[in-house]
Parts: sequence; structure tokens; C-alpha cells
Amino acid sequence: MTNTPNIRTLTPIIALIFSAVTSSCITEIPFEIEEEESQYVIYGEITDRSGPYNVEVYKTVPFNNSIGNIATTAVNSAIVTISDLAGRSEQLNPVSPGKYRTSPNGIAGMLNQSYFLTVEIGENIYQSSIQTIKPVPEIDTVYYELTYRKSFVGETINEVPYVDFYVELVDKQEEQNYYLWKWEGVAQVKTFPELYSTVQNGMRIISPLPCSVPFCECCDCWIDKGTKNPLVPLSDQYVNGNLINSQIFSLPVNANYFDSKLYVNVLQHSINQDVYAFWKLIADQEESESTLFAVPSAQIESNIKNINNENELVWGIFSASSVVEKSIFIDRNELGIRVPSDSIKDDCSKIPGSTNQKPSFWID
Repeated sequence: MTNTPNIRTLTPIIALIFSAVTSSCITEIPFEIEEEESQYVIYGEITDRSGPYNVEVYKTVPFNNSIGNIATTAVNSAIVTISDLAGRSEQLNPVSPGKYRTSPNGIAGMLNQSYFLTVEIGENIYQSSIQTIKPVPEIDTVYYELTYRKSFVGETINEVPYVDFYVELVDKQEEQNYYLWKWEGVAQVKTFPELYSTVQNGMRIISPLPCSVPFCECCDCWIDKGTKNPLVPLSDQYVNGNLINSQIFSLPVNANYFDSKLYVNVLQHSINQDVYAFWKLIADQEESESTLFAVPSAQIESNIKNINNENELVWGIFSASSVVEKSIFIDRNELGIRVPSDSIKDDCSKIPGSTNQKPSFWID
């Protein structure tokens, strides 16, 4: 297998790492890329949720010193292995350019067990620090609040509605805890295929789609929004043993999320201290760049090193987490405001990521 020759724009996880530290010209970039240099970007995790688990391996392709010109190319020839300290290991299978995956019945993440990642590329061996899956407290509540943010369009100031999501939980006093939240969502969308139209002899004629009569099978669909990391790591250093109430992410009020009903499942991860430090520095950098008084950024340190050359800069992180989850449904009518509708007059299953099969967990 050889590296793909196609230069790609940044993938979501790489874009997250890059954009969080490079979105403004106010601050200095926390890492420097010489024109002739390129670095590996490696990201992976194992959790105590059932697998399979994924690892991504890319290489940056900088065209010049302008960070906006960074692209990546997938590394397809790597040997990627997840191992535990009990001697078990699994070599991951390539599933798409730059992406590797364990088998469904392969290595499993277990509470209080320790794991590490190894990536062999040619003669170089990249290895992560040892990561232990530590317990994570249960989420007591997930709730939301409707807020408004100012949006400037020329000289016009608009108030744009957002939904802010929060978690509440009680931290365990006897443990040093580090948290990272992710969320996954499914949005219900209503379309109007019975109003589908075609142009005949220069006139637009209503031509209901077959799936809409006599009973509509393509009016309601459910769109998988994937899993997202909103970048709000937290340490219990100052709240040890106390109630934690944390805002974890926000969504704009539009038809993309609130056309009909939105399901949000919050995933609360326990993470190790070095993983927390990695994401916290990125989050701090992202926040500082949104102000006029940004401070020079620090080097973002990966927990993955080239064991043949520890001076080589590697971007990315490997983590091992215990995960608990809590979900919430939001009906657009609960928001108490008008939600702009796209009024799609077509088969809803044509929307990317959608299905007309109601999820088993869905509550009407």
C-alpha cells in the first residue's frame, strides 16, 4: 500500500486541532512549519464503550509559511497497533485513506486498564504515552437555555438565537478527575414530496413523488449529525467533590437542527492529565484569539512521540476513556420562537446522512 497522491483539505479532527489555534492573525502560531517541513498528525482513542475504535494518520503538506495553505495527505502504509499492559494487542485494519479501525470483536477498552498506541511508518516508530481508563461520574442532568448573540452584517446588528447546552453532575471527591465532553445528534426533518414539481412546456407542474402517495413514506426523515467534540475540557482541581454545572456547546436555531425535533446525546469522557492539557491548551488558544488581548500561545504538546527521534514534532493525541451518556429531546415548539424552515419539496431520504426509518430510541 502506498500513500495517496491526492492532497486533501483538513479532515474534521485535524481541522479541529488546526483551526482552534490558527483562526486569528492576532496571536502567534503555537507551532512553526518551515516551508520544506511536514509533520505527522495522529489521532486515536479507545473507550469502555463497545468498539470498533478508530485511529487517523495524516501528514501535513505545507506549501509555504502561511498557515492557511496547510493541507494533508493520508498515510495509508502505516502499521497501527493498540496494546494494553497485559500483553494483548491488535493491529488495526485500513478502512479508508488515513483511517484505521479495530475489528468489532477485537481489543476492548476496560475500566482501570492501561493502553498505548503504536504507529510504524517506514523505519520510524511513533508511540503514545500510557493511558489508563479511569472511572467517570454519572451525568445528573442535561438541559438547555435559549440565548441571543449579536451578529454584524455591515452596519446592521442582528440578534441571532442559539441553544446553549449544559451538564450537571457531582464530582467524586476521592479522585482527580479530568473531563471531556462530546455529543452526537439526530435531527428530525419534515419535507413535502407531495409538492414536488417539474417543468413541462415552460410551466411548473406539481408532480407528487410516488413515495408521498397514498401514504407518505418520505416526508419524515432522521439525519445523523455524527459525533462532535465541542472543546470544553475540565479539571476538578477547584471543584473537587462538588456540583459541576458546565456549558458544553451551542447550536444555532435553524432548520439544520430544529426543523422538527432534535435528539442530543451527551458523552462524558474521563481523560488522563496529558490529554486534558492538550485539549485545554487548544481551547484556551481558541478563546484568547477571540479577544483583543490575546497572549502568545504555548507549544501544543502531543502525547505521541517518535521513539527513534523525540525531537520530531508530532501533532495529535491518543486517549483512553470511560464514557457515560445522557440524552435530551428538543421539539422546535418548545423553543417559543419561530424557526426558519427550508420547506424542502422532495424525498427527505435524499438529504445526506438521512433515513426514513425512525431510530429505535426515538420518542414522538
